Amino acid sequence: MKNELNSKLIISIKEALPSQIKVATYLMDLLSLGREAVYRRIRGDVSFDLDELSVISKALNISIDDVLGKNDTTALFSINMIQEESFFEQYCNSLIFYTDIFSRMKVYPNSQVQGANNELPFSFYLSHEKIAKFYLYKWVYQLQTSKPIVPFSEFYLPQRVIDLNKKYISESNSSCHTTSILSQNVLSSFLNTVKYFYKLNLLNNQDIEDIKNELLCMLERLESMSISGVWMDDFEFNFYISNIDFDTTYSYMQCPEFELSTIRVFSINVVRSFTPEICQANKKWIESLKRYSTLISKSGDLYRTEFFNNQRKILRDIFID
Repeated sequence: MKNELNSKLIISIKEALPSQIKVATYLMDLLSLGREAVYRRIRGDVSFDLDELSVISKALNISIDDVLGKNDTTALFSINMIQEESFFEQYCNSLIFYTDIFSRMKVYPNSQVQGANNELPFSFYLSHEKIAKFYLYKWVYQLQTSKPIVPFSEFYLPQRVIDLNKKYISESNSSCHTTSILSQNVLSSFLNTVKYFYKLNLLNNQDIEDIKNELLCMLERLESMSISGVWMDDFEFNFYISNIDFDTTYSYMQCPEFELSTIRVFSINVVRSFTPEICQANKKWIESLKRYSTLISKSGDLYRTEFFNNQRKILRDIFID
């Protein structure tokens, strides 16, 4: 099956290219791969991953559905498993992938993102330096079991990570309508993790103060957007608070050009699929979670006020033993 799909893809690429352009040379330039890496894919020794398929599809206007066959029941998935030895490189590649997705979506005024989140979404916290840094610090701590971890104050992000975080925020804020379903325990769960690192003496008092201040700013911004029902750049913002916890984070992204489904696994890793049936199933699942949730954007004034006041109280009280 793998070789058959690979052969179909190579045939589609040949048909899309002018006759004088060699497939291998074209793919080396398009995918930034070496000659041997490209030939392994052409021979079928290695499969094209989902990111590569997406790039090829966009560049040559090739339908992946047509390659698979309209009656084929196969669904394509890609999992971005971030490893210790290349953590920052893979994290950057993931940011580049989603930044490109948002860039493609903003061309279409009715593009949308729906998410059910059991932790703070990237779009909520990446603009806050200390919170964004702490998430990466936590993941590095978890992955680097064989190395001593430095204190948070001595942990520095590569400039490329900082720049790509900013680019992600810029594109995600200006691309689509957003529906977010947030587990009501997201903040307390995050703060419990912060408290754990504080007790390990890896966070100092100033670190705690900085993170708390950024969380207060984030809550203020979210409350303001919830009242107006407007996401950045005048996009619609539907914000739900769930009365149950989720087992993981789900998202669905849609525009006339494509659908994309993602499911978070092992905290930082993501399973992705452009397969329409998978995307629709994921969308249906996210929408079903609204039954357990309360809409607080442009409605539910009392519930919204109580929720944000409670989050601020949790933030004030979490470090009082």
